[in-house]
Amino acid sequence: MKIKNFKNYKTKNPGSNLGKKSASPKNKEISTPSILIVEDQSIIAMEIQDRLERLGYSVCDMVSSGEDAITKAMEKKPHLILMDIRLRGEMDGIESARQIKEKLDDVSVIYLTSYMDKETIKRAKISELYEYILKPFEEQELQNKIETTLSKIKS
Repeated sequence: MKIKNFKNYKTKNPGSNLGKKSASPKNKEISTPSILIVEDQSIIAMEIQDRLERLGYSVCDMVSSGEDAITKAMEKKPHLILMDIRLRGEMDGIESARQIKEKLDDVSVIYLTSYMDKETIKRAKISELYEYILKPFEEQELQNKIETTLSKIKS
């Protein structure tokens, strides 16, 4: 199911619009937006999952390669993907995000990276980058980037 309208979401966090169920334009109930984590270091992926859940978000899955990200995105249809740029396997996060966006137009991607050189920034912009977060990051920065990205989907 494709979702483009997040205006009626409520959150467990005060002052935010995510969290409680609300009716979609088709009168079906939709819960908190789901997030797919794509991170090749399992300890970091688990830490991100813990932070997201503390903030009231729903993690639909975690994968470590670009190829697995595409497969899981098609299967789970998340609203948002937190995508590391350097991944296991042949495909990096930018290429994986590009292929996912070709198939799931309404999914948003936030890149997580320790590497933001000029070439990486250029490639990320071409892939319709919404936001990026440099590692290591603070929990508040993560929440702000997620909220900013989801608010762009609303408009």
